[in-house]
Formats: sequence, C-alpha cells, structure tokens
Amino acid sequence: MPSATHSEIVNLLKLLPKYEFAFYYNHGSRKGATRRLIVAVNDLNEFHKENVKKNKTHYPYTARIFKERLINFFCKYGARTHFNTFKLQNEINFKYGIIRKQDLLQDLRSWETLLCSSFMMRPIKKLKTDQDIEIAQNNNLRSTTAVAAILTQNGESEVDFYKKIVRIPHYHSFSWFQLLEKEDSEKLVQENLEKFRKLYHPIIENNFKNSFTICDGQFNKDESSSVTRYLLSNINDNVHQNLDSISPLKYDVEKKFHKKHMTQEELYEKIDDSVTNLSHTKLSSKINRSIDKILLSHRNSKIFLILMSGPFLVGFYIFKYALKILIFYFLLKKKKPKEGDEQEDQEPSQGTNTTDSVPV
Repeated sequence: MPSATHSEIVNLLKLLPKYEFAFYYNHGSRKGATRRLIVAVNDLNEFHKENVKKNKTHYPYTARIFKERLINFFCKYGARTHFNTFKLQNEINFKYGIIRKQDLLQDLRSWETLLCSSFMMRPIKKLKTDQDIEIAQNNNLRSTTAVAAILTQNGESEVDFYKKIVRIPHYHSFSWFQLLEKEDSEKLVQENLEKFRKLYHPIIENNFKNSFTICDGQFNKDESSSVTRYLLSNINDNVHQNLDSISPLKYDVEKKFHKKHMTQEELYEKIDDSVTNLSHTKLSSKINRSIDKILLSHRNSKIFLILMSGPFLVGFYIFKYALKILIFYFLLKKKKPKEGDEQEDQEPSQGTNTTDSVPV
C-alpha cells in the first residue's frame, strides 16, 4: 500500500494553523505500512476553528456542519484526539490527528487514554520538538519498557520483546475488539529493528540494566520478586489504577470528579507480595486486562469517527424523522374515534330523548 512521503507530510504541515509539536509514525497495516501524522496544539478550539476555515475538506461532513463544537465534544469524552483525512496528489487518503498539548503530556505521563502515547512507543519522526513533551516521552518509554519486560519471558528473542511493545495498545481479553486492531507487529518490528534498538537500548541501559539485558538478540531477565516489584513501580499510574477494578475517570482537575495520581506509598501498597509472587502467566494476564480496561474506557476514536461520518449523519436524520412521523401517526390514530363507537354513543342518546318526549 503506497503511503505519504516525508516531503508530502511536511507540505501538509504548512497548510495547518500554529502547532507546538508534530511527529509521524508507521502503522503496520496488514496491507502494508502507512504513515500517520500527529500534531499537538495549545488551544484546541482555536486550532479547529481556524483549520475548518482553511482546510474544510479535511473534516467529515458532521464536523463541517457543527464545526469546532462537535469536535471538541468528542475530544473531551473520547480519546482526546481528532483525526482528519487529507487527500494527497496521488489520491491516497492520509490521516492526521490533532491533540491538545496538555492532553498529550497527560497521556505520556499516566497513559490516560493510551492513544498518542502508544504511537510514541514505536520509532517516530519528529517534525517539531517541545521540551515538556520530550521529558514526558522519556517517562512513556520507561513505562513501556517495564511492561514489555514483564510480558516477555526469559530466553525469548529481542524481536519478541519489541513485538510486545507494539502489542501493548491492542486488545488482549476482548476478542470482538481485536478485529479493530489489524496490525502486523512482526513485520513492523522486522522492518524497523535498528530504529527500535536505537530508541530502547538507552532506556534499558539507564533504567533497567540490573533487571534484564538484551545480548546477541536474546532477552535475559532476573525473575526475582524484587525485580518484578521494581518493574511494576516503573509502570504508568493508570495501569495500577485499573489492576483490580475499572477506573473510567480522567485526570482532569477542572472536573468535580476526576482521577488522582497515586502517591508512592499507595503504589508500594498496591504492589504487594500477592502481585509480585504471581506466575508469569497470571501477572501478564493481570497487566493485559488492566490495559484493556483503559482502552475500553477512553480509546473510542474509531466509534467517534463513525459517528462523525456523513453516512451516519444521513442515517441519523432519517431515523429521527421516521420516529417523529411514527409517533405522530399513533397519536392521530388514538384521537380519531372508530365508526362503531360513534353509533353506540348516538343510540343511547336517541333512546333517552324519545322517552323523555312521551307525555305522562
């Protein structure tokens, strides 16, 4: 499948309003690798307001009608990211996503929605950098490495380790949703193996060299409970929040009900012996189920893309007016009396009048 070139993506960025950070990544589709662009902006409302005017054809029909209000609604209650489609000169549809910078930082630090943070788990090409995002990205990569190290068994290959990273944001326990994640992780890793090494070897050396090593293409891990505890302590907050029960709230301090980050004391209490002494299979299952809960709670972008499409809008209005007509029809039918009922009402009335007219 042909994809956008670097120069085409750079030219697209020139069409967009002001942004703070931008990168593109490879999505390992089974039909072939494709590139997707993500831009982070300070003011989401102003960006979409200006971009709808400048690049109206990039947006789905519902967004063109309701403009930035509908987009902001879906971003607020979905995965914080809105995707547009841009048609390149060779008629290839290229997707680019827009996210508020503060939401991207939150996702990198805590895995709030595991959308843009999951894109940045793999090798990316940065087109504009930001210091705050760079610091948060280091936290994201450290958490990613810790999860992959827990999921990878001692003696597996380096490629298996990176495949675990690619599969982190894929559904594990819900078979129906797995149909949405059509990505060839094996091919993606093999085609970008050196880039994965360049990205993760420094993270491993600086943070995990006493926990596991990768030597001659093989993954070697210390399987002691102390190492498991250390790996768990490096995983982002939202995974721990969802270990035992689903935690759908977001880390949005502007809302009355919001999620708070766990303190170090709460974290160490969560990572007790009952967790660290679990078998590899049970601990992996527990981590995967926690990640699935995050995806179910927040990563609804695919559903929202359907809801914002033109065919859905047409179908929605057809259903809406058909329902109104049906209700109106039943109300009229209920109010209109039947002919038999009218005759019954008239006969007693006539009989009464006749009786009353006879003189005593």
